[in-house]
Amino acid sequence: MRAVAITMVAGALLAGSAQAQDKPRPEIGIRGGFAHYKAAGESFSVLVTPGSQLASPAVIHLTYFATPRIALEPQLGFIRSSGAGTTVSVLSLGGQVMGFLREADHSPYAFVLAGMDRQTGIVDDNQYGVGAGIGYRTILREALAVRLEGRFRRITDDGSHVDEIAALVGFGAVMGKGEAAPGSDRAIEVGFRSGVTRFSFPGSDLKFTTVSVPEGAISPAMVHATFIVAPHLAVEPQLSFARYGDSDGTSQSVVALGGQVMGLLQSPEHSPYGFLYGDLIHANNDGGTGSDGDTRHSLGGGLGYRMVVHRSLALRLEGRYRKIYDDGDNVNEVGLFVGIGAMIGR
Repeated sequence: MRAVAITMVAGALLAGSAQAQDKPRPEIGIRGGFAHYKAAGESFSVLVTPGSQLASPAVIHLTYFATPRIALEPQLGFIRSSGAGTTVSVLSLGGQVMGFLREADHSPYAFVLAGMDRQTGIVDDNQYGVGAGIGYRTILREALAVRLEGRFRRITDDGSHVDEIAALVGFGAVMGKGEAAPGSDRAIEVGFRSGVTRFSFPGSDLKFTTVSVPEGAISPAMVHATFIVAPHLAVEPQLSFARYGDSDGTSQSVVALGGQVMGLLQSPEHSPYGFLYGDLIHANNDGGTGSDGDTRHSLGGGLGYRMVVHRSLALRLEGRYRKIYDDGDNVNEVGLFVGIGAMIGR
């Protein structure tokens, strides 16, 4: 697969340099999907929604077209958690070079990729990965980029290695003029968040803080769809799923369903808003001989500001408080988030 991918990228480089087309618009987005890992006779698999962690931290990608058929895609993921005198962080830096066979708005492509994960805290460690793959990318309503990707990657760590085979789904907001009409009741936003959260436990001095890009260091990373149901009202369902299983039959899964109702003070195109929030999260651990499940829920609310740029890119800044209820053990969360979404019509 790697040789085929390199050949396709090289061919697209030659074809792209000979054309005088306008370059496609940049994209910012996230990935998820299925990945299988194998090392030293052991294996495990991961299935997650976009924005959640595979074996490496989840990353945000920025797809920039150097030519009409060649894209450069830097990728960044970051998680930092501190509390009780301990700080743990993981930084993921990577990227891929993509060669498209035809116009990039609707085209198969091949790519090569490389990256590094840097972990500090309890354990200091570096991991490096290189690989290649093929995919297909399409643009919906001139605003939402959707892709399917298959890749092989080898991850090395102090002389040992892990092989990854993955089938991924990605989506992103295309920056530039789109088709949706902001401010109307036909606008839908599909997006994700990043942010910083502060957790405290009533009756205890324990507190800890997390920073995550994209969101999801503690609670699952939520993908949201914002429906503008009236000029000053939006309903936003949110979803996340992650499942981890290994070769000895044990598995862990987390499914999260949430949402918020948003009251907009002005036009949805540029407006402050208030919202009420709620979610339900179920985690299950299956040890092969039996399973153990846990369900918790949370309620909260907050304030934010939302704006639409060039008709297709929705940006928001959001502050939130929520109380998490888990078998009588309550946790208070205060968070500040940045949201990015693609505006599409319906």
